[in-house]
Amino acid sequence: MFEENDVYVSDRTKQGVGSSRKYTHLIFFVKLMVSSGILYYLGRKINWQAVFAYLQQSDPISLGLGALALLLQVAVVGAAWHVCLRFLGARIHLRSAIKIGAISLFFNQVVPASVGGIAARTLLVQREGISLRVAVGSVLLDRFCNLFVLVLFVCFSIVLAYVLQLDRSSGFAVFILVAIAAFFLGGLVFINADKFLDRFCNQLFWQKVCWLTKNFRSFISNPSYLTQGLAYGFLWHLLTVLALYAFANAVGLNINFIHFLTVTPIALLLILVPISVAGWGVREGVLVFLLGLLGAPKEQVLAMSLIFGIVQLITRITGMILWAATPTDRRTLKKNTAEKENG
Repeated sequence: MFEENDVYVSDRTKQGVGSSRKYTHLIFFVKLMVSSGILYYLGRKINWQAVFAYLQQSDPISLGLGALALLLQVAVVGAAWHVCLRFLGARIHLRSAIKIGAISLFFNQVVPASVGGIAARTLLVQREGISLRVAVGSVLLDRFCNLFVLVLFVCFSIVLAYVLQLDRSSGFAVFILVAIAAFFLGGLVFINADKFLDRFCNQLFWQKVCWLTKNFRSFISNPSYLTQGLAYGFLWHLLTVLALYAFANAVGLNINFIHFLTVTPIALLLILVPISVAGWGVREGVLVFLLGLLGAPKEQVLAMSLIFGIVQLITRITGMILWAATPTDRRTLKKNTAEKENG
């Protein structure tokens, strides 16, 4: 009887994993179609000969500066995450956090889902002796700081646009501000969720949620850790803006940096919406639209965005090299990554 039940459970487990994989593949297919659809739509309105001409004539010095900015992000992401790990009491060397952070950036680019990097971080940091709860909590804290800084960036860019009288799409700005207000309201509810969930805290799942919200609130009320987290988040997004600006100069797109700063944070926020493969398509469409408000030619903006995507992928290969050199069972990592996506 035991063996029969065991086989039955095994069969059901296989069926569940199989259906989860089909669901993951479906999501990836939908994202691929979104990326392809946006690029196809842009392609119908773009002079591709001009785009290729801008790519061929791009300035190598500006390309190098943009690549350097994206390469520095590899170190910044690990240092920012290290702050969150230390806050939660985890003892891990900064060098190890940077290494794992670099590997997670690589997985974000190559795994067909938006949680590949999270799964890689969670698994590899557990090999450093960190518990699963702390691993997941640290990643979520890091994402919170990153997103919070980006939202502040967007608020600043909208105010700057009005000061410079660049508000050529006031309805769009209002939409962004409403979305930001909803984000702050949702965040306020989340960090106080444990106060509303006391009656459920005897259940395992809600215990984890309460633990997470209490730590988020403690992190926000700790000036030292909060300042470090926000500083690294600011540096991350600043490097992204500088890389985009360098690539804009590389293709001859002459836009004042202050004006450039009024639209790129909004673009970065919209690119985070997980509806495409690694941001492809959405990034190009958003940048063409927003920089078009400043009078930038579509062909030059598209060339800039393509360079950004390609160079970003190349710089993330450092994570692949570190992963290949990591003495761990990479098949186990792939398996856990897939389970994280499916779960």
